[in-house]
Amino acid sequence: MLSYKGNVIATYNPSAPQWWITSFNPTYKNVNENDLKVSFTVTFDEKNAGMFNAFYNEWSVKKDTPWMFDTKNYSASLNF
Repeated sequence: MLSYKGNVIATYNPSAPQWWITSFNPTYKNVNENDLKVSFTVTFDEKNAGMFNAFYNEWSVKKDTPWMFDTKNYSASLNF
């Protein structure tokens, strides 16, 4: 999800697994990057629980990690 001054301007929720996702809204041009916020969530299926656990083990122990984890659903979220 991408928001500009608190308003959602782009969102993408694929119905199938995706490797690279990008979004663009041509209505908003020449915006100040400080007015943009973005939220990413990565969800691993049970088949890839080992990949999630490796990611979790690497990032969850860092003091100021930007990641938030949901270990029941094998997902990680990043907001900035």
